[in-house]
Parts: sequence; C-alpha cells; structure tokens
Amino acid sequence: MTWVKGTFFMVLANVTWALWIVLQSALLKEYPNKMLVTVTQCVFSTVQSFVVAVVAERDFSKWKLRFDISLLAIIYTGFVVTGVSYYLQAWCMEMKGPVFLAMSNPLCFVFTIFCSSFFLGEIVHLGSIVGGALLVAGLYSVLWGKSREAMESEEEGKEEQKDAAKASSVVEQA
Repeated sequence: MTWVKGTFFMVLANVTWALWIVLQSALLKEYPNKMLVTVTQCVFSTVQSFVVAVVAERDFSKWKLRFDISLLAIIYTGFVVTGVSYYLQAWCMEMKGPVFLAMSNPLCFVFTIFCSSFFLGEIVHLGSIVGGALLVAGLYSVLWGKSREAMESEEEGKEEQKDAAKASSVVEQA
C-alpha cells in the first residue's frame, strides 16, 4: 500500500512542478528579472518548508545547528542546489522555453539510478532500467517533435515573406 501512496505523491509532485514551470514561463515573460523571481521562489519555498517542518518535528531541540558537516550540507543545499539551480532553470526557460525544461526533468531519474548503483552499490532492477529507457525515449521524441515543429514554422514564415514580397511588387506595378 505504501508504493501506491508513493506513486500518487510522485505524480502529484511532477504535475505541480510542470504547472509551476508553465506559470514561471508566463511570469518571466511579464517580468524578466530572473534573480528576483529566483529569490521570491526561494523565500516562498523556505516558508513552506518551515511550516511542513513544524508540523513534522515539534521537538525544537532537534532543530539546533552544529558546526559540522551537516551545517555545510545545509548551506550547500540552500545556495547551490536551490538558488543556483532555480536561476539556471529560469535561464534555460528563457532561452529554450518551458517544454525544454520540463522534458529535461526525466533525466534526473536516470541520473539517480546511475548514481545509486555506482556510488551506493544498490541493485538496479529491470523495471528501473526499462522505465529509464522509456523516459529517455519519451524525452527525445518530444524534443525531436519540438525541433520539427520549429523547422516547419520557419519554413512557413519564409513562404509568408515571399508571398508578401510578391504582393507588394504587384501593388507597385499597378
């Protein structure tokens, strides 16, 4: 039964992340300051995480920070993993659009399988390999379709320019 809950939460997380990417794309078109968008996202994430942490762990003695590797991990996660990655995602979205960013997310699953097998020595099951292969195939098929769509729209744009040039020359001759 726990795998059903886990699957449900994973689907919910991916759907909400996809919705956020679409909303963030619209936000960046309206307000192109990526740094302010990133800071705002981090502040709201911090508040949301704080509320979840208070509900999950009410013993505040466990919240104490110690000057050891755990503090370094918290600082690294806060600045590099969260801040830098959110900024790079906003940059990627500005350059290639939300579809490209959303389609790159399945590669995280493949990377996680590789790292857990290589670094942690976990056994990789056939289902994980097949799932990873299907994710990569889906990723590249969407990106292939997107590039075909872009090429077709470029060709249509060139044809429209030729038609407009012909129409203007006909008007000039008349």
